[in-house]
Amino acid sequence: MHRVRARKIELTLQVAVIGIDGSGKSTLAASLAAVLAGEYGLVAGSAVADEFWVRAPDTDLCGPRFHPHGYAIAARLERVSRKFCRLVVDNLRRYTNLALRPADNLFRVAFRCKPHDIDMPIVIVPVAESVFGKELADQWFDLFYQPMLKHLDEFPDDTLIGNNTAWFAASCNRHLVKAQSLASKIALSSPDPTYLDTLAEVEYRLGNIARAIELSERCLQIEPKGKQHRDQLKRFRAGKP
Repeated sequence: MHRVRARKIELTLQVAVIGIDGSGKSTLAASLAAVLAGEYGLVAGSAVADEFWVRAPDTDLCGPRFHPHGYAIAARLERVSRKFCRLVVDNLRRYTNLALRPADNLFRVAFRCKPHDIDMPIVIVPVAESVFGKELADQWFDLFYQPMLKHLDEFPDDTLIGNNTAWFAASCNRHLVKAQSLASKIALSSPDPTYLDTLAEVEYRLGNIARAIELSERCLQIEPKGKQHRDQLKRFRAGKP
């Protein structure tokens, strides 16, 4: 019986990453090879994510009216970066030692594109801590958290940023005492259900279950149809994370 040798097939994938200066094109491009290789189970060489080419650098494709498909370039790049960043975290076993670098690169691209969007790190930071460890997760958290604190140092009465800072810290289970101080001050000056809900989350994370339930019940009294308050009450009473 003759053994048939498998044919080696080499394919080249060319990807164009278009964006304004400083939007993170190079960082995203440098990580794409590792991400795609891991996702599709391909074999990536040792030089993966180390080489990429910039074609026609003298051509500016991002003029004043260049918004393909109705989205600004920075917003489109940020959406792509967020998807890939989560992809890396969700598929750690496929990436092995290639995981940390592309994940870190892509997370920082997403931050630069949209530094005020805390929804992305709220989802990813806790997952990243279990995957990559606390040190890297803390670095990702601080990318968003430190500018918020700096803003509050300059504008201490900014209730919106103060509330967002407390919610962000509580959701990532970090700096809970500081979050409690911020949320308590805001809820005392403006007992809006949104702010009370933030304080309830902080108290719950601190282990003050009865206080968290009390605050959520107040929220439900103010907004009887509020699904968020019903969900929070159910979670607090069940002791779920």
